[in-house]
Amino acid sequence: MDKSKGASGRSIALLGGIALALIIGMAFPAGVSHAQSAPDAMNIKVQPALFEQTVNPGDQFSTSIQVTNPGTVARQFTVGVEDISGMQGSGEPIFTTSSVPVYGVSSWVVLGSTSITLPAGGSVVVPFTITVPKNAGPGGHYGAIFISAGATRPSSNGSGLGYEVGALIELRIAGDATEQAEIKEFATDKSIYQSPSVTFTASVSNEGNVLLQPRGPIDVTNMFGQKVGTVVLNDAGASIFPGTQRSFNVTWAGDGFAFGQFNAVATLNYGDTENKTVSASTSFWVIPFVPILALLFSIIFFILIFVWAVKAYVRKRVNAMIGKSGRQESSSVSEEEKLLSSGGLPLSRLVFIVIATAVFAIIFLLVLLFFFG
Repeated sequence: MDKSKGASGRSIALLGGIALALIIGMAFPAGVSHAQSAPDAMNIKVQPALFEQTVNPGDQFSTSIQVTNPGTVARQFTVGVEDISGMQGSGEPIFTTSSVPVYGVSSWVVLGSTSITLPAGGSVVVPFTITVPKNAGPGGHYGAIFISAGATRPSSNGSGLGYEVGALIELRIAGDATEQAEIKEFATDKSIYQSPSVTFTASVSNEGNVLLQPRGPIDVTNMFGQKVGTVVLNDAGASIFPGTQRSFNVTWAGDGFAFGQFNAVATLNYGDTENKTVSASTSFWVIPFVPILALLFSIIFFILIFVWAVKAYVRKRVNAMIGKSGRQESSSVSEEEKLLSSGGLPLSRLVFIVIATAVFAIIFLLVLLFFFG
C-alpha cells in the first residue's frame, strides 16, 4: 500500500534551497521551526543538496553525499530514499514510498548505509549506487535521499520531535521526451469588480513526461479592444511535475477610472527541447458601483428639486389666474386645465418614468454588487 504525504506534514530541510526552487518550484528552508528545541540535530548539512544527471536506460553509476554535523553533540541518523510522485496544487511536493512509481527513483537506488553516526563537528560520506532499468521510460524521474532523526521520547509531558534533511535526485532519462501542457482553467476570482484590481487563476496540467516551467504574460484589453495592462503568470518559474496539475495566481491592478467589460488572454511558454505555447482567455466586468450610485441618487435629488420648483411656479401662476378671474370661474377648472391654460406642460408622467428608471438602475446595481461584487 502506497504511503503518500505532502511536505507540509513533514519537517524537511534541504541545503541550497534556491537550486531546489528552480527544479520543483519551491525552496525547502535550511532551518525549520524545531531548531530551538533541538539545535544540534537541526544544524546538520547535506552536500550536494541537488543531484541531477541525464542518463540512458541500463546505466549504472555510483556517487555519494556528505553529511556534516557542526554541532557539539554526536547524533545517530537513519538514511532512506523516497520518491517525489507529484506536486500538490499549492506547490508542495508529494513524497511516496511506492516501490514502482511512474516517475520515481527509489527502487533504482541502493544505499551504502542505512544508519550513520555523526560525531560532533564531524562528517560522514554516504555512498549510493543508481541502476537505471533498461525499460525505464524517457523523461524526468525524481526522488530524495533523507537523513532522518527519529522523535525522542520526552522526559515529561509533551511531544517528541523528528527531523529530516535531504538531497534531491533528478534523473532525466534519454529518449523521446514529451513536453505538453494544457490550461485546464483560466478565470478570475469574481465576475464583477468595483475597481480594476483583478486576481487571475490559471490551472495548468503537465500532460508530458518531463518537468515543465510554464511562464508568460496575461494581456488585458478593454471593451474597445485597447490594451490596458499586462502581468506575468508564474514569473518565478515554478515547475509542474509530469501527470500533475498546478494552479498559479497573479493580480492585475489597473490605473485610473475603469468601466465596462474587459478581456484577458494568458499566453504561456514552456519547453526545453522546443519552444511551445498554450493560451486561454476569460472576461470580467468593472463597474464602479459607488460613483454610479452616487450619480443616480444625485439625479433623483435634482429631479425632485426640479419638480418642486415647477410645482411652486405653477401654483403661483394658478393662484394669480384665480385672483384675476374670480373664485367661481376657477372652481370649474381642473388643476391640469389651469396649467395648460397658462402655457405649461404636465410633467408628472415624465418625472415618474425618470425616477422609476433611476430606482430600477439602483436596485439592479445593488443586486450585482451583492451577488458578484
